[in-house]
Amino acid sequence: MAMFRSSPRDVEYRPTNKKTDETNAETYFCNICFDGWDSETEVEIHRSLVHKREIMNLMKNSRATFCCRLCVKPHLTYEGLIKHIKVHHLLSDENATRVEREIFICETCSVLFFNKLLMQIHIITFHMGVDKDATFAACPKCFKMQRIKTMWYHFQGHHIQSVSCCKICLEKFKNRDELKEHMKQHKKYLFCEICQYESKNEIYFKEHLNTRHKFNKSIDLKEDKRNWKDYFVPSTFGEYKTTIIMDIPMKGVSLSYLEEHNVRVCILCREICIGEQGMADHMQSHYIEKVNKQYEHICSCGQTFSTLVLLKHHMLKNKEGHCKMGEYFKTF
Repeated sequence: MAMFRSSPRDVEYRPTNKKTDETNAETYFCNICFDGWDSETEVEIHRSLVHKREIMNLMKNSRATFCCRLCVKPHLTYEGLIKHIKVHHLLSDENATRVEREIFICETCSVLFFNKLLMQIHIITFHMGVDKDATFAACPKCFKMQRIKTMWYHFQGHHIQSVSCCKICLEKFKNRDELKEHMKQHKKYLFCEICQYESKNEIYFKEHLNTRHKFNKSIDLKEDKRNWKDYFVPSTFGEYKTTIIMDIPMKGVSLSYLEEHNVRVCILCREICIGEQGMADHMQSHYIEKVNKQYEHICSCGQTFSTLVLLKHHMLKNKEGHCKMGEYFKTF
């Protein structure tokens, strides 16, 4: 079976009519020329090298053809493209409003990772300007210390360059179908970075977001002239590019590529916003929560308390005529 060797260009081609003695061998086909290969990764390498012109034309007309900028896969509708991005690149449900995994973002090139150690290696390799022969880092898969210069070859042993490698735990699978089944085993990241609320129940977490952090359009900060774009993604000083266009864990997800599809991910709370106005509205809600007090507990006598314990203590102390009035969102 063909495997990676000294470089991703050194792969083995299997003609479609070629017989094999391996009973468990499976052939994967290029969707452009229908040539057969031993793995989905080799198909993607083949497409990037042999059909580079066709791929570049798709990418140039990505808005007209609804072609994904990250994996160069066309879709019939824009809604289909958004669902594809949420499921295959943000590892979330197709109707998710927030990225349902823990994310780590490179502050230099705005590339998103789902594995913290993998992001650290990315930063050391491409942005720190260190001596790669003398600098060591922990492998995100086996945690052994490796030279940055030889990290690529070390990754080959773990198959991290494969398109069927999990972006969270870096486990390699036979194909994308098996990877899809594996992703169901990863529990969703139900943690709110705004108030540190955490839940194991997805329904409770969504209810928390809708009741506590939902944007209120009736509140308008017209006097605020801040540029919401400055708060949404890190400043990009350089774009990380590779000659092989593949959706693999070690490349991460480029936020600048997502913006070309009008998709933006909030670096504060993982909210997925569609369009610039959606981004502005969402960031305004962050600002409102910052300048206003958090939810307070109020007694029927008008006195407010920061915690429910203090309110109950006040009610027990004063007894008659004092009861909980509920919660309200107080604005200055």
